[in-house]
This record gives sequence, structure tokens and C-alpha cells, in this order.
Amino acid sequence: MKKKSWSKLVIILVSLLFYLFSFNTFAQQSDSLSNQFLVNLEFRPRIEYRYNHIQPPIDTISPYLFATQRNRVSLQYSNKDTWLIKAELQEIHEWNKDNLASKVSSINFYQLYFEYVTKRLKFRIGRQGVLLDNGRVFSDAPWAQQSRSHEGIRITAYSSNYSQDLFFLFTDITQAQNLEK
Repeated sequence: MKKKSWSKLVIILVSLLFYLFSFNTFAQQSDSLSNQFLVNLEFRPRIEYRYNHIQPPIDTISPYLFATQRNRVSLQYSNKDTWLIKAELQEIHEWNKDNLASKVSSINFYQLYFEYVTKRLKFRIGRQGVLLDNGRVFSDAPWAQQSRSHEGIRITAYSSNYSQDLFFLFTDITQAQNLEK
């Protein structure tokens, strides 16, 4: 008699659990995600071999090999469809350039901005990389180790059929010249 009652109880419990889990009563709803935090790492080494690349051939100049490396850490925190904060720190490192074993060329923020999104407009303020169209006229130069970014405000009006951008940007020329050296 006891054996039958235990088996009935087990069958009832298993069927009850099956019923609960089959209808996703404990599942997380798809729109419950309101904040998102992303971390990206980028390591980009570049090796260069130079042998008298500017002047005509001279026997007294020796070829040399050096490497540069771009390291980026990107942190992005956003609220679903409302605002976004992005900070992208980059460090350029040089190996065997000018006969030095290793040196840090620069440490700076490639991007550091706040973006607010409405139904038809986006407002972005801060340091940001700008790429227009295919990048022939104005780009953030992603192929360069330093890349280019500008301080300013970007206002984007958009819908399903069009997108228009208005920029107010400036760049410190002396800082850009120092980074080129």
C-alpha cells in the first residue's frame, strides 16, 4: 500500500514540474534587458622594414626593422534605445624604433562620448571617430595606427528612409602633429 502511494506522489510531482517548465513560467522575458555593458580588446601589431625609403640609394644607410602595436580597450555602457556612453582608451607602443628596445609612443582616448537617442534624433557629444560615406573624403583612418578622432557634437536625424548628419567638430592641430612624429 505504501509503495503505491509513493509512486502516485512521484508521478504527480513529475507531471507538475513538467507542466510548470513546459509553459516557460520561469523564463526571462525578452524585453526585460534595459542596460548593457560591453568590453572589447584590440591588439594590432604592424611590422615595418625600412631601407632608405625617402632618399635615393646610398651605401651608408643600413636597413632596419621595427614594429608598432596599437592596443585598445573599449568600454560601452548603454540603456536600451535611450543613451550610450563609450570610452575607448588606446596605447601605441613602438619596438626597436630608433634603436630603442621598447617605448610607449602615446596613451590617449580614441573615443570618449555620450550619445542620447530619441525617436527621430541622435545627439552625440565628445571625442569621436567620424567616417562619412566610404571614407574617401573624410574618415577616421582605421588603417593608421593612431586613427583620427575629433571633439565636437554630432546630430543625426533619421527615419526608415533617410539619415542626415550635422557636425560641429574641431581638432587640436598641435596634438595631431605630435602624434604624427
